[in-house]
This record gives sequence, structure tokens and C-alpha cells, in this order.
Amino acid sequence: MKISIVLFIVLISISFSIISGQNFDFNCVFFGSPAIYTCIIAGITIPDDANLDFNIGGNHILGLGNENVTEIRILDSNIPFIISEMFTSFPNVNFFGITEGGLRRIQSNAFNNAKNLQSIRINANKEFKIIQENAFNGADKVVTLELFENKIESIAESAFNGLHSLNVLNLRVNEIRTLPVNVFKDLQSMNLLQLTDNRLDRIEGGLFAQNSNLSTLNIIRNEINAIERNFLDGFEQLNILSLNENQCIDRAWIIGGSTSTLDTIRENLSICFDNFDTPEEETRRIIMEIRGSLTLFNENGTEIIRI
Repeated sequence: MKISIVLFIVLISISFSIISGQNFDFNCVFFGSPAIYTCIIAGITIPDDANLDFNIGGNHILGLGNENVTEIRILDSNIPFIISEMFTSFPNVNFFGITEGGLRRIQSNAFNNAKNLQSIRINANKEFKIIQENAFNGADKVVTLELFENKIESIAESAFNGLHSLNVLNLRVNEIRTLPVNVFKDLQSMNLLQLTDNRLDRIEGGLFAQNSNLSTLNIIRNEINAIERNFLDGFEQLNILSLNENQCIDRAWIIGGSTSTLDTIRENLSICFDNFDTPEEETRRIIMEIRGSLTLFNENGTEIIRI
């Protein structure tokens, strides 16, 4: 059966949800084979209540059970946070995705039980603004993390702690204005970082100090006007650097050979470096000194006061 047909059936399927006390029960629609066996959650609305206990059910394909589920996909729902019980119900999940799922935040320890997860894709969630501290604790096998086309504004400094196996981090098309200087420190294996189409206006020099394996860095169409001079220090594997369509720089480089080296890039970034070095404009106090007399009149020309 084609996936498009299956998804259509899922979206018109009746997935029931009931609240009984503090329990919230809902069903997956299962499809696939033992190699790729998927739980789809569609059309579910969940209250924004962290105290709820979740029970996940559904009718399995004959011969398969919870232990066979390799993918969880949430579609067209209103689920404000990550339901961590999904990873205890389906312990062998290696892909987790939320598309237009109503996500608002990734809370601390949301993936603490996702021991076999390798790929996360969360996109097109219009209220998704916050990634809290230690959000991905326990998901230490994740290789690809895609958080694109959301509205992310705030990322805690420890948000990505524990993701030692991560190769790809995609944060494009969000609302990120600033990044904590140590936010990427645990991502020593990262080789591709996508920050295109955000609202960054400056880059701190230590932001990528621990990312010596980074080979592709895209920061296109931001608002960057200042970069600290040690920005390029420690890049041992950097091959592609894209800073197109920013305020102080509009260029991209393929590094290697005689055309682009880290030294030539530093020369090209001189204006950005100078802007970072320039302190904010000093506020000056203006003292007005009046010598002699001062007379004030109203609009009719009548004298009000004489000093």
C-alpha cells in the first residue's frame, strides 16, 4: 500500500482520546512491516497538563507488537509537549517526528527513555518556541536532529547536553536571536549545522569552540553585523562556510586549495570583526549653560518669568 494512501486513511481514522481522572488514553494507527513499523498519531488534542499519565493503545498488525515499532509520527494534532511515555511503550523506536503537531516546547528530560532513538524531526509547529535545559537527556544515540520551520526563540545552554553522537543539527527557519555561548559544547561529533533564516545579529567567538569536526556551517539570511575575532579558531575540518545575506557580510566559501583559506576568510570578515570590537556608543551628558538673563513669554507675548 502506498504511504500517501495510508496517511489519508490515518487522517480520516477515528483515534479516540478520553480523560479519566489523571489518565489520558489514545490510540496509534499502526502500519508497515517488521523492518519499518510505524505508529501514527493524528487528530489528537491533549491538555497542557504535565501531571497527566498517558496510556497508548491501538490495534497491531497480526504478529507485531509494541516492541516492533521503529517509528513514531505525530501529524495534525495539538500536543503541546513531548509525551515521554511513548518511548517506554515503544522501546525500540529509532525515528520520532512531529509535523504540525501543536508542539509548544521541548521540556527537560523529554527524551530520557528514548534509548534507541537515532533521528528526530520536528517541523511546522507554529507555537514551538522553547527548548528547555537537558531536553535530550538519554537520547545519546541520536545522529540527526531536525528542528526546522518552527518558531524557536529560546534554547537553554544545556539543551543539547548528552548528544555526543549527533552529526547533523538543523535549526533553519526559526526565530533565534541569540545562542548561549556553550550551547553546542557537547556536540563534538557534529559535522553539519544549519542556522539559515533565523535572526542572529552577532556571533560570539567561543560558540563553536568544541566543534572541531564541523565541516559545513550555514548561517545564511540572518542579521549578523558583528563577529568576534576568534570565531574561526579551532575549525580543523571546516569545508563550507556560508554567511550570505547578512548585514556585515554576504559571502560563502569552500575551504581548501589556494582559493579560500581560513586566513583569507578572516580578511573578508574584517568589517564584522571591527563591529564586534567597537564598544557601544558612549552616552554623553549635555550641560546647557546660560549666561545673562532669560525671559519666557506665553503665546500671547505676555512675560511669564524672568531668570
